[in-house]
Amino acid sequence: LVEASSDGMWRADAQGNIVEVSAKMERDYPLPSSGDWRDLMHPEDRHTGETSSAWGEEVSAGIPHFATYRMLHRDGTYHWRQFRAHPVK
Repeated sequence: LVEASSDGMWRADAQGNIVEVSAKMERDYPLPSSGDWRDLMHPEDRHTGETSSAWGEEVSAGIPHFATYRMLHRDGTYHWRQFRAHPVK
């Protein structure tokens, strides 16, 4: 699915580490050296209710996660993005 997508898409493990990315994602966003996709988030967005902690809780519970926050683009600017995460068992 990730390889077939023309969207900026990735697959992450339960800890948030990126394990697969689409070509668009790889082209538009720098992959963090930590491997954790949350390291691409704007610092002000990392600790809001709908981001890091909510994502972890929802993944653990098997609930889809929907959020909007800023993400670091390859050109060094932050872009508002909508995110949907669906836990896979």
